[in-house]
Amino acid sequence: MRILDRYLMRSFVFPFFACVLLFSFIFIVIDLFSHLDEILKYAVPPAVLLPYYGAFCPITFVETSPMALLLAALYSLGLLNKRHEIRAMRASGLSLFHILGPYLFVGLLAAVGSFLVNETVVPKVVGRVALLEERFGPPKSGQKDVLEHIALFGKDNRLYYASRYHPQKKELKDLVILEDDASYVPVSKTWAKRPACKR
Repeated sequence: MRILDRYLMRSFVFPFFACVLLFSFIFIVIDLFSHLDEILKYAVPPAVLLPYYGAFCPITFVETSPMALLLAALYSLGLLNKRHEIRAMRASGLSLFHILGPYLFVGLLAAVGSFLVNETVVPKVVGRVALLEERFGPPKSGQKDVLEHIALFGKDNRLYYASRYHPQKKELKDLVILEDDASYVPVSKTWAKRPACKR
């Protein structure tokens, strides 16, 4: 890779990650203020808040990376144009495609990374976020402690869905298990009205 390509990639990567961090911080602040009443009223400890907002990071990365790519590209190209560096590169015989090549490469890597995070990490942390969010209120008992409409992606390409889950009784209701093969083609479906969960 030539020095110019590394320079262009570096001028694009730093603003991209800065935008991702800024947008993630804004998302977390907005969510924090939306739950501020519950946090103060029920004295939610940092041991709950830190894992909760830590689990938010993969979600905010997936949601903010497209906008971060756009803003980083506009900022980087605008800065190059302000310094007349694009004109200098064009005068040296470089085509626009060659100048934009590093940007396209970094954008492709970010898109693939966002897709992988969305398909592998986000399904796992969504359930964790929902469970931790339940602790932003008073201790619940009886029927009110039931979690409704839970979906999780597990091992061997299996998708688990339950209309209700009672943590104290460790009981699931209307459990549906969809199993896919290696190509993510559905191969089986298992349904149970009220299986007992002993884990």
